[in-house]
Amino acid sequence: VENIGKGETEMLYRLATPQDAEELCRLNTLFNGPGETTIECARECLENNPQEVVIVAQEQDHLVGFVCLQLKKSFCYSAVLAEIAEVFVEEAYRRRGVGRGMLEFAEAYCKQNGSVQRFELLTGRRNAAAQKLYEACGYAMDDHLHMKKRLQI
Repeated sequence: VENIGKGETEMLYRLATPQDAEELCRLNTLFNGPGETTIECARECLENNPQEVVIVAQEQDHLVGFVCLQLKKSFCYSAVLAEIAEVFVEEAYRRRGVGRGMLEFAEAYCKQNGSVQRFELLTGRRNAAAQKLYEACGYAMDDHLHMKKRLQI
């Protein structure tokens, strides 16, 4: 666990626990809108999904941000790939180093706890603020093209 001082209060970066499910749902509603998940779903994932690591930023008794990492392993490669799937910081805490702090915590955690050698992420082409953060943290664009397809259920 890493503490970083921020003025009169301290920001705590740590792994999320099932007890964080309600706060994570509150933050996710701010990020993705209402109805995308439930407290029960968040709690279930935090308890039983070993391929996901969730990092949170906590100030005093409430969460102000989260990062979701998806750990991927393929027989094609010897190392685990960590994909940064989600990054969110409450608006009042943006441009204060919280996003950077969570990303640095995620990288340090993966170095200590596995064979992760590479991080990847996707972000919106028009999300200049996120791109600036990622570039400042050492991420660079590559030549890959991201494609997707929604399956009809």
